[in-house]
Amino acid sequence: NFDGTVNGLIERISDFGNFPKEVKVYSFSILNETAYIDLSEEFGKALETGTLDESIIIGSLVNTIIKYYNVEKVQFTVEGKIFDSGHSKYDLPLCFSEKIY
Repeated sequence: NFDGTVNGLIERISDFGNFPKEVKVYSFSILNETAYIDLSEEFGKALETGTLDESIIIGSLVNTIIKYYNVEKVQFTVEGKIFDSGHSKYDLPLCFSEKIY
């Protein structure tokens, strides 16, 4: 059952597939239509599996937070740091994606 918290939302996302179940939320805030979320290292490790999984995981996180919290963008960090997967550097807020592979 979804408890309405951001941790509960992350758990719910992980129930549907590629999103890692071990991910923890360290902080979450909303400022000027942007949600800021800091996630545990398990999130970063999941993104290192490849470009397709990376797109699915990021898209799941961003689209779900945008829809549930009615924000325009999501900025995420891993362990308080900007994440660079080797494919992309996530240093800017991300918008809703129509296409998740």
